[in-house]
Amino acid sequence: MTRRLSLWVAACCLVLARSAQADEASDAEALFKEGIEAMRAENYDQACPKLQESYRLDPVPGALFTLAECEAARGKSATAIDYYQKFVNSLTSLPADRRDKFDERRRMALDKLAALSAVAPEVTVIVSSSAPAALVIKRNDVVIDEASYGIGKKVDQGEHVVTAEIDGKVLWTRRFTLNVRDRAKIEVPWPLGKSEPTVTETEAPEPPAAVEPREQAKGSSKTLVYVAGGIGIAGLTTGLIAGAVALGKKGDIEDHCPNRQCTSEGHDDVDSGQSAALVSSIGFGVGIAGAATAVALLLFTRSDPPRGDKVSRTLYPIVAAGDRGAGVGVRGSF
Repeated sequence: MTRRLSLWVAACCLVLARSAQADEASDAEALFKEGIEAMRAENYDQACPKLQESYRLDPVPGALFTLAECEAARGKSATAIDYYQKFVNSLTSLPADRRDKFDERRRMALDKLAALSAVAPEVTVIVSSSAPAALVIKRNDVVIDEASYGIGKKVDQGEHVVTAEIDGKVLWTRRFTLNVRDRAKIEVPWPLGKSEPTVTETEAPEPPAAVEPREQAKGSSKTLVYVAGGIGIAGLTTGLIAGAVALGKKGDIEDHCPNRQCTSEGHDDVDSGQSAALVSSIGFGVGIAGAATAVALLLFTRSDPPRGDKVSRTLYPIVAAGDRGAGVGVRGSF
């Protein structure tokens, strides 16, 4: 009788556990859908907590990857790095046939890990070697292990606080704000000072390409069009004049080179005619290329980019000439 009762109790517990798991899975799915909808609306502050709770209730790799995407979208680089890394690590425990379904997302996660690691802010907390063992250092209310002193830690951009306390009493505080690619070194002295400034060393990113004001950019574009057009006109003019000279030399060559036997004057005429022909070819090439460049510049600068788009255009004409011809083009970046 006792054995039957035990089996009955165990069966009831199993049914209740499975029912609870089913309820959690249902709640997780509902939260996941709500999080996705909020992401589509670019409301990441609402989406990410829902996705995080969904993953807590039902820790599947797909939800973890989506949570990492959400945190990356709302600018929390270090948090996203942790989730992407956790996602990649979680795949190693999956059966091979199921793991293959995540190949594309795994590649995306690895790419995001590399990209975010290059721009995420970093904090290094340095603690005086004379500090007592009872001194507890926290960053954003999280205790920093002594083994991590002096080692850079990727963090999210925004405001941070480092505190030093003994027996739960905060004795020292430093607040600071970090942006993308910032590097901060926070030195915790001993004895603890009260008026020492926060020491923040910022590793500035590479300076962005200069963006001219819109009106100035338009003026610069017009100048480039005029320059290219002027080069085209000059090239065509040079080609016409040199071509006329080459045609004139043709008659002199016929006079001084009867039966293909040229006198000294005939040889000079041949050399002059060939030089004039080459100059004519180069001139026409430069003229046509210059005209084409002017048209290209007009097309590129014909309309302004949509408001809010950050487009940096750096255009300048280039001229190249050699023994076999010449050309004019546009070089720059978009």
